[in-house]
Amino acid sequence: MKVKFTESFRMRVMMYTCISLLAAVLTDLAVLFLCIRSRILVSDYGLNNMNIHAGNNNYVLNNSRIQASTKSMLSESNIFYRIFGVGIKVQLIIILFILALVVFLLVFFALTHQVTGYITTILQGACKMADGDFSHRIKMADGDFSHRIDVRYQDEFSCIADSINRMADTVETMKKKEEEAEETKNELITNVAHDLRTPLTSIIGYIDIVNNMPDLTEAQRSEYLKITWEKARKLEKLINELFSFTKISYGGMPMHMEKIDLIKLLEQEVDELYPTFKDNELECVLETDTDSCMVMADGEQLVRVFDNLLGNAVKYGRYGKMIRVRTVTEQSQIRIQVVNYGSVIPAENLPFLFEKFYKIDTSRQPSSEGIGLGLAIAKSIVESHGGSISVKSSFDGTVFEVILPTAEKAQNEVA
Repeated sequence: MKVKFTESFRMRVMMYTCISLLAAVLTDLAVLFLCIRSRILVSDYGLNNMNIHAGNNNYVLNNSRIQASTKSMLSESNIFYRIFGVGIKVQLIIILFILALVVFLLVFFALTHQVTGYITTILQGACKMADGDFSHRIKMADGDFSHRIDVRYQDEFSCIADSINRMADTVETMKKKEEEAEETKNELITNVAHDLRTPLTSIIGYIDIVNNMPDLTEAQRSEYLKITWEKARKLEKLINELFSFTKISYGGMPMHMEKIDLIKLLEQEVDELYPTFKDNELECVLETDTDSCMVMADGEQLVRVFDNLLGNAVKYGRYGKMIRVRTVTEQSQIRIQVVNYGSVIPAENLPFLFEKFYKIDTSRQPSSEGIGLGLAIAKSIVESHGGSISVKSSFDGTVFEVILPTAEKAQNEVA
């Protein structure tokens, strides 16, 4: 919440100053009045002068005396004599000056005490958020950015307090993101170490067998080389996922957008994966509601999306005996559904499927089946094309749905 201040601190200081000056003047006038009434540090010559004006007999003589005495008094208190008709001694002038100063300071301090206290509170809060403690001037290991300064008023200092609080919110958010990034990095290293080591160990093992066992039959040698090739392809896939994840994380994945017939792309993808379906005793059925649908997309990236979705369907739906790929064309978008009939994904796991390193079968634990980046990469690619991806799972099947805008809509948005 951003504070809009309505009270000007300058106006408040001017008002406090005027009030303090008024209090000092009134106090001095009250003391001066009491001194005149009590004739404390006040000369009698002025009063005698008023009495002499009322007398008749010794007027000239007394008037000359008063004039002579007044000359000495005027040198000390000419102003007071002219105003009050009495002479004020220097001691009283000094006392009145000191009293006015003391009253001014006391009243000004009393009026500004609340403001100065709030300024101190703001300073303490700012120091607590920084790397130190205000009261002891000692450095702490880290600033306490969870601390917030109370926004009490609607002036400039409240605006400063609110700005510091919002800055602390931003820094705290950045710290959390940094901690998450560090956690992600450590998780990435752990998963990479595990998932790369497994196929690499197999490759080294089978190559060692082929090299060091000359009595192997040709069939055995061919089988071991085939396993080595499959492990090497899996290793290549993991490395490609890592490169893609790195590019996506830093916004470095280039997109070469062009008009692509999505129906033809799906037909080609299903045909290319036919050997995989056959090896896993699966039937893949492509059901399209139109012969052609053009989209603005990077063909290579979309292939990666559907290759990943179909690969997951094979991996987790092999016991369902069938995979369906359906399209539903609408006015400005097309829906592509990849359906498998394997095990139902628990509802509590569905919101996390598109997170990096998430594993359906082992609940976020690393496995030899993959590094857990495929769906996260697919989601990023689809969203970069202005689309969306979602999943639902029930006894009627697990459905991954991709929604992409058609080429006409994409062109209209650009225009």
